[in-house]
Amino acid sequence: MQSRNSPSSSQLQGPLNEMLSQTGRPGAAAKMPTQSQFGNPEYKENHRMVGDNEDWKSFEIAVTQFVAAIAPDATVTHDVKVPDAHTGYPRQRDVWIQWSIGGHFPAKAMISCKFWSKKLDEQDIDHFNGEFISSKAHVGILYSREGFNPRAIEKANALGFHCCKLYSNAPADLPDQIVLGLAYHFAPRFKLSLDQDLPSSQFRTWDDVFDLRIEGQPIREILADILDQYQGCKNLNERWGQARIGRGFTIDLAKCLNTRNRLGIVISDRVRRARVEYTLLNGSYNFTSKLFMGSQATPWIDTQSIDPGPGWEDVRELPEQIPQPMIACFMHCNSASAVTEFGAQVLARN
Repeated sequence: MQSRNSPSSSQLQGPLNEMLSQTGRPGAAAKMPTQSQFGNPEYKENHRMVGDNEDWKSFEIAVTQFVAAIAPDATVTHDVKVPDAHTGYPRQRDVWIQWSIGGHFPAKAMISCKFWSKKLDEQDIDHFNGEFISSKAHVGILYSREGFNPRAIEKANALGFHCCKLYSNAPADLPDQIVLGLAYHFAPRFKLSLDQDLPSSQFRTWDDVFDLRIEGQPIREILADILDQYQGCKNLNERWGQARIGRGFTIDLAKCLNTRNRLGIVISDRVRRARVEYTLLNGSYNFTSKLFMGSQATPWIDTQSIDPGPGWEDVRELPEQIPQPMIACFMHCNSASAVTEFGAQVLARN
C-alpha cells in the first residue's frame, strides 16, 4: 500500500510530461513480460545496432544533451548504473533523469536509446516495460534511430511511455504522422476588368488605359499605390483574410472619358505551402503525443522568381483560422514594375 505521504508516480510526472508533451495515461505499466527477449537469437538478429560503438554512444550523448538543454533544472546523466528494484544489483541505464517538484517531491525518468537498423515494434515496447518496472522510474522514454511502427506507438501510449526520435537537420520522414507548424508562401497577384469595352482605335493594350489621368494622376500610378496598400498591411489576421478572399477596388473612369465606365481591380495572393517531406527538422519528435520540440526550416525560397521553387505546393483554399504554429513568407513585388509588365497585354474584347 502506498504511504499517504509518498507522491504517486502520476503526481511526479507533471514537469517532465509537460516538457515531453505526453498524452495518454501517465505512469501506467503492464505486468512483466513472461519471457525475456535477451536470450532469443531471432530477437538479437532482428535488432542489430547500426554503426560501431562510437556511433551508438554518440547517439546516446546527443539524446542526453537534448534533454539536458530542455530541462535545465533536472539532473541528466548518461550511461549510469541504477540498482534493480527486484534484486538490488546495478543495472545500466542509457540516460537517467532526476528532478523534483518544488524541491519537495523527487522524481525519476529512464531513457532507453535504440540505435538499431529497424523501427521498434510492439515486442520492443514489452521488453522496455520490463526494464521500466525494474528501474522504479516514474517516466519511461524510448529514443529510436529509425522510429517506431504503429503498433509500437499504440502499445507505448497504452503504457504511458514516450516514443521519441531525434532529428538533426533531417527531413520529416513520416508526413502522415508528424504534426508540424505549417509554412506558407504568399505572392501577390491582381487582375483587371472594365465594365464596357473601350474603342479599339484608341485603346489596344492596357498601357493605353493606364495613360489616362484622373485629377492629373496617371492611372498606372493609382494602381501601383493600390498594390502598395495591399502589400503594406501589417496586421497578420487582416493579411490572412486578404489572401483567402482577395480584395477589390474600383476606379471610376467617367472623369477622364466621355462615357460611363469603371476599372475593377481584384488583388489576391497565389498561396503555396511547404511540403512536409522537404521540411528540415532539428529537435525531438514525440510520436506518442504527436508534438515536435525544436526548430524547423522551410524549403529554399527563390526570391528572384514568383515561383518559390521545389518543395512548395499550391493551396486551393486557406483555412479560415490561422494554423498554429505557422510560418508565413509574404513576398513583395515592385508595384510600378508589375503594372508596367501588365500594361503590355492586349485588351480583351467581349
